[in-house]
Amino acid sequence: MITKFVTKNETLGHAAVLPDDIATSRALYPCIIFLHGSGERSSGLTELDLQKTVKLGPAKYLKDNRFIILCPQTDGWSWRRTQWKDGVKIVTNDANEFTKWALQHYPIDPRRVYVTGLSMGGEGAWFAMADDPELYAAGAPVCGRASRTEGDKIAGAGVHVWAFHGEDDTAIPFEQHWNAIIGMRTRNKSLIDFTVYERLGHSIWDKVYSNMALYSWFLRYTR
Repeated sequence: MITKFVTKNETLGHAAVLPDDIATSRALYPCIIFLHGSGERSSGLTELDLQKTVKLGPAKYLKDNRFIILCPQTDGWSWRRTQWKDGVKIVTNDANEFTKWALQHYPIDPRRVYVTGLSMGGEGAWFAMADDPELYAAGAPVCGRASRTEGDKIAGAGVHVWAFHGEDDTAIPFEQHWNAIIGMRTRNKSLIDFTVYERLGHSIWDKVYSNMALYSWFLRYTR
């Protein structure tokens, strides 16, 4: 795998972990969009900033050239931003804007785009799928949270989700993740898998992302 750091310009700064043969192949690759947590927030303006995005998550473990892995960086406290302009509420999503850009600039199979993230990024994965579900074939939020309404919307769009949480998480309590799970199960329980790690807290991401079954699970689904 080849790792490149692309500093912020027309889109978010990001790390791109690319298959070795990407320069010579005409293939379109499945793509994992990885959303970092609050501890990896930064401007995306330097390689030093962007190195934070590959220290955790799929880029740390997945080395078999099946996927393009893209790790954007935000400086916000959420991947979803809310602004008011002339009395009108405007909601934007950094992750989805990046994904749309990436589809135009990398050889990505648009039917096989997957979103995952941890903590703030786990929340961000839920938000990304709820705000624009047509972008994603499946998602894997890790110790995240969302509402029942968002879970219902994602299930209604037919997006598959495998979510993960630690039973003893005090940073983002289990109950905050459970809301989205109930929302999906109420609409279509066949679309949601939920793994709970007993007696573990917030920092479950190494356990999740080191499990190669997750990446095989992604590849089961297309849009």
